[in-house]
Amino acid sequence: MIAPPPPAEAPALFETMRLGPGGVAFDDRHRARLTASAAAFGYRFDPAAFDTLVAAHHAPAAAILRVTLEPAGALAASVRPLDVLPNPLRIGPSPVRLRSDDARLRHKSTDRALYDVCLATARAAGLDDAVLFNERGE
Repeated sequence: MIAPPPPAEAPALFETMRLGPGGVAFDDRHRARLTASAAAFGYRFDPAAFDTLVAAHHAPAAAILRVTLEPAGALAASVRPLDVLPNPLRIGPSPVRLRSDDARLRHKSTDRALYDVCLATARAAGLDDAVLFNERGE
């Protein structure tokens, strides 16, 4: 099974970061990745606004901060608790094959249909998650 085509409308981009009492670790790396993705998609991005938004968030315990960038440049943030993973974590290869020439897969975006299918397939097989490969098995 090969990955589905891209969506009709432009997806938002996002960064998901571990948030704790001291803020976000590696915020510079997250900013750099979002900067590169915004440039690749032709989206407006203000790194200073990203820094301000990230710096405004703290959590008393480990949490997840997700910053979303819309195509026109709007930023939004949401916080959720850090998931507790099963132990042991059960993973396996997905039967869905990615296209190695699909540039959108190099960026974190709200175009999640492919990942939703892979996760649903894994869970139906009794797994917690799936490992994805391209058509060459990489």
